[in-house]
Amino acid sequence: MQKYILILICLSSFIIHLSCDLVMNSGKDRFPYDENFGNMVIYAYEIYSDTLAVIDLTTAKVLRTITKFDGIQSVVTNRTGSRLYVSTGKGHSVINPGGIYEVNTRTWSHRKIYNNAAHLLSNRNGGIYFITKIDTSPVRIFGSINPDRGSIKELGAIDVQWRAFLDDDAIEIHPHKPVIYAINSDRILYRFNYQTKTVTPMSQLDFPSMTLSWVGDTLYVPGGPVIDLVNEKIVGSIPVWWLGRLAPRSDNKEAYITDPGSMLIGPQPSGKIFVYSPAENRIIDEIEMPIIDGEIVPTDRIFLSPEERYAIVNDRMFSYLIIDLERRDVVFSHRFVKNNVRTLSLEGFYLAPKPP
Repeated sequence: MQKYILILICLSSFIIHLSCDLVMNSGKDRFPYDENFGNMVIYAYEIYSDTLAVIDLTTAKVLRTITKFDGIQSVVTNRTGSRLYVSTGKGHSVINPGGIYEVNTRTWSHRKIYNNAAHLLSNRNGGIYFITKIDTSPVRIFGSINPDRGSIKELGAIDVQWRAFLDDDAIEIHPHKPVIYAINSDRILYRFNYQTKTVTPMSQLDFPSMTLSWVGDTLYVPGGPVIDLVNEKIVGSIPVWWLGRLAPRSDNKEAYITDPGSMLIGPQPSGKIFVYSPAENRIIDEIEMPIIDGEIVPTDRIFLSPEERYAIVNDRMFSYLIIDLERRDVVFSHRFVKNNVRTLSLEGFYLAPKPP
């Protein structure tokens, strides 16, 4: 009898140990998430390329590969994921020929809706907008796109030399007001009201990127200031590498900042996601990234899951990770590499609702 009890105890211990291995080996097996990710996908692409991949978030399975667009620049979806908008541009200056395309993700048919190279914007409130790239004139057309029908409406021209190559970082749109914020080529922060057509310089900003809070009252600048936009004053600073990307919580209690390092200039990536507290105006925590093949993961773009329990980040190259923000731990990672060769680029990286 004692012999059978001992065997049962050993077998139970083995099963428990095996279960732990399955949970922690999250790059190969599904982690039991506390939030449903079944309705989310990643749109991944390499900037200037013609390939756009649709990836299941929790399995890393490539659901579809689209090769219809020449020189992809940015992508945005509507709230339901039934419409995907893709902007394209050509050449080092990312200008014409280019355009904006609407994709019906039920049928994957597409049509061109705007005949100009542009950058796409989402105001986090269901609105989709665009701003044209600089061509022969510094004037840039700003407009809106109907999220469900793809109709275009030009809302104004901005006669300011915005930063042409950093639109992903240097232009933010207010979720409720007819206002966009942008950094120009002289690194001056401007406010543009597209109803009154007024452009107002706000302050010198010696950093090339920024992120607007969900309600539009705060502007976060990695490596630079935190700006109260209501009172137009600096209320804090973020002491991190200025090339990092930032994702604030909707309640502004925490902001999460990546560290891509740089392939050309130092410092090298720290292998951490920094947690900034606006209330305390300091870094309150750090989330360690895994070391893969002896190298520190250089995290880049970052999105929060709908319930903000998790963060999804890429590494500018061929990997993405899912981070549990409560546990401060990486729970899933995947590399698109076979035989030491990259099979898919995640330089362009966009988290979106799953197509119907």
